[in-house]
Amino acid sequence: MLYNDETEASKALSNRVNVNMYVNYLTDNDKDGVYSDKDKCPNTPQNTIVDANGCKAKNIFVLVKGHKNNTAIEVSNDAGSVTIDSFDEVTLISSKKSAPTQPKKVSKKKLEKVFNDIVSALVVYQHYVFYFDATNLLENSKKELSNMLIKIAKVKEPIIKIIGHTDTRGSSSYNYQLGLTRANEIKKFILQSKIQALKIDAMSYGENNLVVKTADNVDEKRNRRVEVFIH
Repeated sequence: MLYNDETEASKALSNRVNVNMYVNYLTDNDKDGVYSDKDKCPNTPQNTIVDANGCKAKNIFVLVKGHKNNTAIEVSNDAGSVTIDSFDEVTLISSKKSAPTQPKKVSKKKLEKVFNDIVSALVVYQHYVFYFDATNLLENSKKELSNMLIKIAKVKEPIIKIIGHTDTRGSSSYNYQLGLTRANEIKKFILQSKIQALKIDAMSYGENNLVVKTADNVDEKRNRRVEVFIH
């Protein structure tokens, strides 16, 4: 009894419930997103991508923004799979027996720390489209090609990807070779300019990536093109 019950007032005061609350304040001393009481690797460096234990992650998969939108990657192992369909999201795999974690957005600083060479290469990129008549570059595209060479020359050790495309006129195998011929024509111009590229690849999609969807055996000048991506 807190009070005696000699009066109604004191009796009422003793009619009570005591609530004792003990609050455990959760802290994250190294600011890695894992509370300190569960952090098995305290004091990890700032902007480190860590696993559920707060330790530096070893197997990291990320979808970095490049030259194409609406892209996605699937990350899988024997334990499961996830799809990353948003830029700058990562998933982690801790072991063969652990499924990939659910994708999570991370900061640019963290990405740059882990994937410095890749991220820095993709942050600045250039995209050009050149149009052809058969294997001949159109006049307007010739002018644009000259402008591209000037801009590429300002990029230190660029990575260059050249993709040839066709319309649906002709067979699939013929169009593959035609697309490759067009891509190699642009590659030749770049090599003749003596630009010091870190890597330069020429490839063909043939008629498999139409910018204007058409039926088979249809002439479409907007599909007769070469795309160049500069990183």
